[in-house]
Amino acid sequence: MNDLMSLVLCGGYSTRMGSDKSLLNVDGVPLFQRAVNLLRPFTDQVFISCRADQEENYLPTTCLIDHYADIGPMGGIATALEMYPGTAFLVLAVDLVTMNSETLDHLISHRDSTQDTTCFQRPSQQVEPLCTIYEPTIYPLIKENISDSDFSLSKVIKMSQACYLPIYDFHSWTNWNE
Repeated sequence: MNDLMSLVLCGGYSTRMGSDKSLLNVDGVPLFQRAVNLLRPFTDQVFISCRADQEENYLPTTCLIDHYADIGPMGGIATALEMYPGTAFLVLAVDLVTMNSETLDHLISHRDSTQDTTCFQRPSQQVEPLCTIYEPTIYPLIKENISDSDFSLSKVIKMSQACYLPIYDFHSWTNWNE
């Protein structure tokens, strides 16, 4: 399990929500803590990806402060891959509020570490980049896209060697942006 760590993406500004959605409670638990609790059984280490001004909100969970300002989730993933070279990351967006352990277990049990990513794909061929395993081999492509000011994770996945898993439980993909 030690070649895979978890990363909860919390660095957004939540402008549509009006307040930091990672701190909103669902059944009495902040969303970030719910995500940490969900990931903890699957990896030895769970990190929160966030901006420097958010770090105190997530203590005592270890935070990785985004090295890239205002580029979205790609910045948090690039930061994690830079800080822990040779390590793969199971990435989960904090606002996937109905994600469940069965879906994560399915993703991990079908992980293909010979590919750059293992991800879910909708019948429409749309990939789900915010609950994906990013292998260390994806890092050069992410860096290239950052250099080109192209911050689409879906595009990076489609350009990479990817293991695509069909989504079988559409309920687990509800987020608070929909």
